[in-house]
Amino acid sequence: MPFVAYFDGWLRGDALRAPTVGSVMTTDVCTVKVNAPITDLVPMFADYGHHHIPVLDAAGHVVGMITQVDLISGLYRQTVVKAQQAA
Repeated sequence: MPFVAYFDGWLRGDALRAPTVGSVMTTDVCTVKVNAPITDLVPMFADYGHHHIPVLDAAGHVVGMITQVDLISGLYRQTVVKAQQAA
């Protein structure tokens, strides 16, 4: 079946041909613990090209997601804002 025909059926909601979430999801996932320092995220984003990383609690349950924007905001607050307050 040509891709266009498959995609057309998928957009119409043809459940017989539509892929499942499980068939297209990423399974080799990088995660970070909720109490990890934010600097641990830099190589995860830089070296692996991730845009979102699941955050796990002590029991290994997903409690949220952290993004590159979250990291930049956190590093900004940690360095620039603290430096401005100290001045």
